[in-house]
Amino acid sequence: MSMPLLNPTIYTLEYIYSLPEGQRAELIDGQIYNMAPPNRMHQEISFSLSRKIADFIDSKKGTCRVYPAPFAVFLNQDDRNYVEPDISVVCKTDHLNDKGLNGAPDWIIEIASPGTKHVDYGVKLYKYRTAGVREYWIVNPMTGIVNVYDFEHEMKTDQYTFRDEIPSCIFEGLTLQLGNFCRKISMGKKCRSAHFRKGEYIMSMPLLNQAFYTLEYIYSLPEGQRAELIDGQIYNMAPPNRMHQEISFSLSRKIADFIDSKKGTCRVYPAPFAVFLNQDDRNYVEPDISVVCKTDHLNDKGLNGAPDWIIEIASPGTKHVDYGVKLYKYRTAGVREYWIVNPMTRIVNVYDFEHEVKTDQYTFQDEISSCTFEELTLRLGELLP
Repeated sequence: MSMPLLNPTIYTLEYIYSLPEGQRAELIDGQIYNMAPPNRMHQEISFSLSRKIADFIDSKKGTCRVYPAPFAVFLNQDDRNYVEPDISVVCKTDHLNDKGLNGAPDWIIEIASPGTKHVDYGVKLYKYRTAGVREYWIVNPMTGIVNVYDFEHEMKTDQYTFRDEIPSCIFEGLTLQLGNFCRKISMGKKCRSAHFRKGEYIMSMPLLNQAFYTLEYIYSLPEGQRAELIDGQIYNMAPPNRMHQEISFSLSRKIADFIDSKKGTCRVYPAPFAVFLNQDDRNYVEPDISVVCKTDHLNDKGLNGAPDWIIEIASPGTKHVDYGVKLYKYRTAGVREYWIVNPMTRIVNVYDFEHEVKTDQYTFQDEISSCTFEELTLRLGELLP
C-alpha cells in the first residue's frame, strides 16, 4: 500500500494536513507513502516492545521517552519529510513540541507488513541513517527476523531471530526477545535459534560527508579493487565467497538457457559488469546479475541506463545496501524487476517495479516466477546443500 507514485510532483506538509480525518500518510523527500492500517499482531508487538523499553528507561531513571505510533516526526525539520514510525525513542527531549518531534528520534523500530516492508528495508533505511537516527530495527513478523542497524558505529549491522536475546545499541544492558510471538505468527518455524553471525562489520557502508565522488574516483582505483558509486557516495565491495559465486553462475545459466529456448534477444551479464545507472558521472554499479533487454544501450564499457532485471546476492558485507539504498535507487532508475537472494536466511525478496506495489517473499524451496519473463520459474533450493 505504501509505494509512492513517482512523478515530477514534490509534495509538502500541506498535503499531509489536507488529508481526510483518519487517513494517514508519510512524506519522504517530497514523495507520499500511504499507510495501511496495522493488524492485531502488529499492535501487540508494538505495545510489548514499547512497554519493555519504557520499563527499562524508568528502571534506570532515564529521561528518554517512548512514543508508539501515531507520533509525528518532522525528520529533517523541513516541509518535505514527515514520518510516523511504529516506535520512536526520543532522548533529545528539547526537540519535542505539541505537534511531535523536530528532528530524528534516537531509536526507531518499524514492524514490517506486506504493505510497508519495501519502504522499511528501502527508502526508510537510507533516510533514517542520513537524518541522524542512532539505531534502527526492522521487526518482520512474516519471517521471524529482526534486522538491527547501529548507525553510530558506521558499519555495524546484525540480524536475529525472534528467539534471540537482542541487545539495544544505545541502551547498555537492555535486551529484548520476541519469542513469545513465535507461536502466533504463521511462519513460526522461522523462530529457530539464530544461525546468523552477530556483530558483522559491513564493508560497504559509505562514509557520508559533504564530498560527492564521480566516475573519476572509480577509474582511479588500484587494479583489483572494486567499488560502486550511488548518488555520489562510494560503497566498497567485499570479494564474493564460493557460495555466492555458485548461486550467481547457476542463476545466470538458467536464465540464459530460458532466453535462448525462446529465441529471445535479452542478454545475461554476471558481475563484474559495469552499469552506468543514471547515465551520469555519479552512479556506477556492478550488480551480481544484470539481465538486459534494451541491447541498444550496451557499449564497450557496459550498459548506459538500467538493466531490466537485477539480482543481488546478499552477504554480510552488502545486505544493508541491497535492501536499502539499492532497492530505492534501482526502482527510481527504471529497473523492472529486482531480486535479493539471501543465502544466510534462504529467503528471496522479489520486487516487481512495473506493478507499483507488488512485492513477494519466498523461501529457497519455492518455485519463484520471474516478473519479466512469463513461464520462467526458478528454485534456489537446488543451488544449496
